[in-house]
Amino acid sequence: MTWGVGIFDSDLAQNIRRDFESQMRNGASVFAAAKQILETFKDADSMIVGLAVAALQLEHGQLGPREKKRALTIIISGDGREPWVGGDPDALAARERVLEELRNRLREMPS
Repeated sequence: MTWGVGIFDSDLAQNIRRDFESQMRNGASVFAAAKQILETFKDADSMIVGLAVAALQLEHGQLGPREKKRALTIIISGDGREPWVGGDPDALAARERVLEELRNRLREMPS
């Protein structure tokens, strides 16, 4: 279930964050945690998974090139805004701002 426009405003994204942080607490590297998340959630909504993993890596100051490319592709293609198209225009505008902020952060971070 999605309840807002933020990257982590869905049950799936919250589960990804919880699992990622748990792995980090247990000593996994950022890249190992991301790899495990991608495997665990391989059958889930790829848009949510891709954006969440990239955002989590950014939060930890390490961004893999594949994760960066995947997230930028989701944003640039418009897929990251798709669930909001045709709905509340204010929610769509807010989602676009969230995605633009993430896009800028992704571009600034070397991978």
